[in-house]
Amino acid sequence: MPKRKKTQPVELYDHTLERNRATASTVEIDVANRRIKLNKRVLKPKVDSLPPDSPASTYPSPEAETQQITEDDVGVVVFATSRAKRYANSDSPLLTWLQYWSSYLRELLRRKGRGTVEDSSCCPMCHRTRAVMRCRECFGGTLLCGCCCVENHRQHPLHRIEEWTGDFFKKTSLRKLGLVMHLGAHNTQLPVAVNFCGCRHNLAGYQQLLRASWYPATPLNPETCVTIELLELFHLLNLQGNTTIYDFVKVMEMTTDGWLLERIPDRQQSFTTVVQEWRHLCMLMRAGQGHEPDDIPTTKPGKLAVQCRACPHPGYNLPDNFRDIPKGHSYLYWQTVAVDCNFRLKNRYRHSNNLDVTLSHGWAYFVEQKGYLEYVKRHANQQEMSTCAGFQAMLQANLKKAKGLNAMGVVGVACSRHELWRPNGMEDLQRGERQCNVDYVLVAALLGVTLRLLITYDIACQYFKLFWTRMLGLPAGMRLAIPSIKQVVTKVPKGHLRAHEDACQGPFLLNYTNGATETDGEGIERLWSWLNKAAHSAKEMMQASRTNCWDNFAVIQTGGRHLGCAIFLPVACSTLSSWRKHSVRNFKRSTLVSENMHRKKLTAGKPCLKIGRTTTRNRA
Repeated sequence: MPKRKKTQPVELYDHTLERNRATASTVEIDVANRRIKLNKRVLKPKVDSLPPDSPASTYPSPEAETQQITEDDVGVVVFATSRAKRYANSDSPLLTWLQYWSSYLRELLRRKGRGTVEDSSCCPMCHRTRAVMRCRECFGGTLLCGCCCVENHRQHPLHRIEEWTGDFFKKTSLRKLGLVMHLGAHNTQLPVAVNFCGCRHNLAGYQQLLRASWYPATPLNPETCVTIELLELFHLLNLQGNTTIYDFVKVMEMTTDGWLLERIPDRQQSFTTVVQEWRHLCMLMRAGQGHEPDDIPTTKPGKLAVQCRACPHPGYNLPDNFRDIPKGHSYLYWQTVAVDCNFRLKNRYRHSNNLDVTLSHGWAYFVEQKGYLEYVKRHANQQEMSTCAGFQAMLQANLKKAKGLNAMGVVGVACSRHELWRPNGMEDLQRGERQCNVDYVLVAALLGVTLRLLITYDIACQYFKLFWTRMLGLPAGMRLAIPSIKQVVTKVPKGHLRAHEDACQGPFLLNYTNGATETDGEGIERLWSWLNKAAHSAKEMMQASRTNCWDNFAVIQTGGRHLGCAIFLPVACSTLSSWRKHSVRNFKRSTLVSENMHRKKLTAGKPCLKIGRTTTRNRA
């Protein structure tokens, strides 16, 4: 039986060119023109050897390099290589997404409502009754009637159902709709393929995915999506449980294949991009942005931050004649703020070819980067005099271990009475606790405030000595609207005053300040404790991503404290009422006892007449 002739396999590399392959040599020559070392390198063959109908020849490979070979008279071969081709959308996906963010925001707002469904619309399944039920977990979130909703959820009894009341969606349950589960039924799952609608008047692919509650990783030909339900779950786990993106992706991979029997595509980079976009869109929706066509680019500084509702705001929660109130009660309308620096929120310098895109240009808690950095560069070398020896060692310690760091910490400004962050009241510290960094952030957080100020700062004894002189060097739009310098009271928090010299104890003590009430000035330290739990993961982020992360953490922290007031204030008011009754009763009792003792002393004394004078002898 004749042997079968072997066929040459078709490969990308042509072995017939093995004899004609090119080599490049590099010769090292010393001072005496003697050859020391000869290096030879075999050049890779060009991609032209591919067949003309090959798929790889249609699209240029990003790793492919073009080589140019020349030879001089000495015989040394010199070769030059060109850099690989780069793609803008791959290097900086956020920069591409910025062109579509308004459309993304409108689609998410549309998802919160009923979309295009009208009040008189019938159920798309039975065409009999009104469609008022919506499932939060089913694909598409289509509105159905109650009966059809029950029939569709016999295999999914734990889904969350909402009912349209005419003004909003309220929570309900399948049990209230009449669903009864019979144990023993079998579930079946079928694979699903996605085809976009290609009608001439239809939406883009990414818009169709958003309306189906799937968030695309890119608006340009999306192939990877994340369900919005999964994004909401990770958002809560990240904020409360400090779950990182790496850990969450690993959990999803283990859920898919815990034995690692098959190769799972790495989606961490795509998921990171989606999380950054989702955080920013959530802040925009929470601030009421996106309802107008062009209101996103015109967002004002601090608009996305949550305002402290308990702080005094003229025209909102103050009487019209609050400036005419007696001096003894003027402390009710003081604006109290606390300034502090946190050196745990570091940021490591990260070199990357990808463009670092900032989504929030000073719209939340971090100030606008461009103006801030320009001001710091101009005043970074100014001399800072320390007049209090108690903080000399601490300031020197903050300057250590700065190598390889993009930011050594964060300076923050918060409301000291209600413990809430001020809008535009946070920014990075490049090197130590310099006064120019604190000046810019403090003035940015107090822009527009015309009330009397009570400011607490750890080093207030030395910081505010030349504060008004340094404020003249700020940009034209950065000026405090305080009518007089006398309306600014500066103190040191009670917990930090012990480290100061004896000369600082009396003048900067809050206990000796009229109108300070029970303020201790340490509320900002309690705010830092909640942010410190994410300091380790944020340290490895790029600068813009880290800024967006801290803005989101501060928004959730401030919003959570507002919601907690609904539980805390009634309990606090009842407790204070009982304390007041107890204090008034004790005061009246002690007053009555002291009056009785004084009356007894007066009646016990008898006059004694002596020659030349009259005396009173007390016989207590």
